[in-house]
Amino acid sequence: MMINFSNNILSHRFSYEYLSHPQEALSQDYAFKILDNYVYAETSVLRYRKSLCMSFPFYMSNYTREISLTGSRELGISIDKYLGESESSIGAGVGKLDIVDFLSNVFDESSDRICFGKLSEGPEFRKLIYSYAEGIYQKPRPKIALLDTINLYFKKKRYFNLRSYLIENLSKAYSETSGLQPTDFGVNSLVDIYMHNSDVREFGKEGFVSVLMDVWFYIVKIIPTRLVNIVVDLSVEPNLYFILIQEQKDLIKKYGNDITYNVTKEMVFMDAFIKESLNNSTPASFIYRFIRKDIFLSNGTLLPKEQISSLNAFSKSVTNTSKSNRKFDISKHILHNKSFTEPSIDNLIWGYGIKACPFAEYAGMLIKIFTALLVRKLYIFSNIQGNQPVHPGYVNIFTIFPSESSVYFKKHDINHYRDLINLEEEYKNIMNSDEAGLCSE
Repeated sequence: MMINFSNNILSHRFSYEYLSHPQEALSQDYAFKILDNYVYAETSVLRYRKSLCMSFPFYMSNYTREISLTGSRELGISIDKYLGESESSIGAGVGKLDIVDFLSNVFDESSDRICFGKLSEGPEFRKLIYSYAEGIYQKPRPKIALLDTINLYFKKKRYFNLRSYLIENLSKAYSETSGLQPTDFGVNSLVDIYMHNSDVREFGKEGFVSVLMDVWFYIVKIIPTRLVNIVVDLSVEPNLYFILIQEQKDLIKKYGNDITYNVTKEMVFMDAFIKESLNNSTPASFIYRFIRKDIFLSNGTLLPKEQISSLNAFSKSVTNTSKSNRKFDISKHILHNKSFTEPSIDNLIWGYGIKACPFAEYAGMLIKIFTALLVRKLYIFSNIQGNQPVHPGYVNIFTIFPSESSVYFKKHDINHYRDLINLEEEYKNIMNSDEAGLCSE
């Protein structure tokens, strides 16, 4: 018999109070097990994953230029391939873009090469990765104990089949380079870090491959869900779009077309735009905890033990339900000078405290790279009737999605645009403005 756990969703007003409780009272790990987020919770795997998962971003930081160039190259190739193969033209160079299909295809294809490099070549890999991904995202079924047990068995089986294949091929790849110095070959994918870094190899092939599969999962399945809202916001904010175009023009003039990690750190207006978009679409139920004992909130509300709890941050971000009066203010983020990749109590996108996502910086870099490529390659707009662009509103379930899932686009070369704004002056004006006025609702 299955136990049904209620989800006690708390208002954003209780964020600090909620997150201050220790694991003994509100357990994150046990909540994930109940919610079936632990597909492969086997001791032999978890023994390696936790410590490497926390330290791997540090090892990645030694190769930021290489992995950022890899992300830029592979995402660019996948964007061009999708646009070249999709039958989206409606005339006069204008196409219609199904956002979810577009993002799914781009990240499905590019993430294999970004993470696994040469290990992703060959039909056997394609068969195993497809089976694994399909198993994770099966259609919901009735909660029946026997079916859940069978389903979990096959999920694990698909996971371990792919994992075994990658370990075997990683062994072959490493044996081919074991006589070489790290300077003899480059880091063209995340898997190459294993070849380069002896500290990473100390975790063993099993641990490294397990973490690499985690990274792949987040790139291909999580990042696109956040980008959906960013694409829609680009389509309804034409004035800000041209500011982002100008920023990319300035960066190309200064650094060329390559998008490296250091270049993304100079995308001040892009960072602020992404942060505003993500804040406006923060989940209505996330940061799950299992309630281990009865807890009373400051207003007297009881969180009963042996239930699930979560936060609703969407209620904080969207206070105005009118679509036409929606305020999209990026200047407050520029003024506060905090990147969207910095976890904090006011920026819970990445979690909080010691449980914050260790890959926030890398994931944020990929989001910036993709958005920058989009701005450089396409002009995106919400309608072709010439009407004033208006945000379509949100579908509020758990993850927040825009109620409209398509936009229009036209390919362009931003280098052919004349300079429209002096961003250095704009930045100075923002920093010298009155804080209260900028950040008022």
